[in-house]
Amino acid sequence: APVTPLEFATLSVGQIAEALEALRKNGATPMPSHPKGISDWVRPYEIQMVERPRVVARPPRKSAAPGAWQFFGDPRNSLRSEIEGAMDQLPAEGGVVLCLPRSADPPNLELLFDAARSAVLQERGKNFLVVQHAGLSAAGLARTAFFEGANLKVVLVSTGANDPAALEHVLAESHTSRQFSEAHYDSDGKRREPVWRLARLREDRMPFTASSVVVVTGGGKGIGAECSIELARVTGARLAIIGASDPLTSTELNANLARMAKLGIRAQYFKADVTDPAAVARAIGQIRASLGRPNGLLHFAGVNEPALLPNLSQVQIDKTL
Repeated sequence: APVTPLEFATLSVGQIAEALEALRKNGATPMPSHPKGISDWVRPYEIQMVERPRVVARPPRKSAAPGAWQFFGDPRNSLRSEIEGAMDQLPAEGGVVLCLPRSADPPNLELLFDAARSAVLQERGKNFLVVQHAGLSAAGLARTAFFEGANLKVVLVSTGANDPAALEHVLAESHTSRQFSEAHYDSDGKRREPVWRLARLREDRMPFTASSVVVVTGGGKGIGAECSIELARVTGARLAIIGASDPLTSTELNANLARMAKLGIRAQYFKADVTDPAAVARAIGQIRASLGRPNGLLHFAGVNEPALLPNLSQVQIDKTL
């Protein structure tokens, strides 16, 4: 029987009834403990890659017409060329194909967002096919497009390095009956899907000790401060907090630093804008001189300026990322 509520989402009414009956007979799985201070309804989850068979494909009704698919990605990408050559085997409705590079080099962000915008702005019932490789992931972007598009079917396929069956996997997954699908293939051709599962929290698995120096970006306010305090409370690690705010003018930051001191947490604050490489380098130098070599990082710094994909400017993207 499913062990998390999200796993019920894809079941039929009959399957749900069977699962609930099984839980009644066998008893529910005990819920894991959760950190002190979090409400009882909050549960920690983690993503596990679970081996699963491909959903039965729907037979293609007809071939895609020339020009039905728009391609984004380096034209020198061999897999992109293979997909273009087999375009008549893709769904006839057409859509957008985004091919991420095979190398570990950072992808062109402008290209990624251009592809996602084009996918979202399509007429109803089109497709967005995202092809990636081990080490790179556009899953978050694909999910965003899925929620913003008009009846947009989104398929993300991750292939193993130099997988000779990569094209076969991509073409087969493109005909899935699911409205959103994410499949990961390893070099041996095994297929896995990401599944949300309840996380089993154990404080003794923390990778830090009282001798650790943990750099925390954006750890002076909000959830970043609360997580930093909990980490230091459990492990005794020293915190080197980097942020753009000034303790002299930020009431919340000043109050959190005072609270850390009262709790006996060893924390120092270093004022720097994390989007400024030179400022971050200076801060790291100060941390090394004051606390020693950092051996951990918690990254909370960020901006939250919600905008739909079609309305996102390159300036906003660069500022956020």
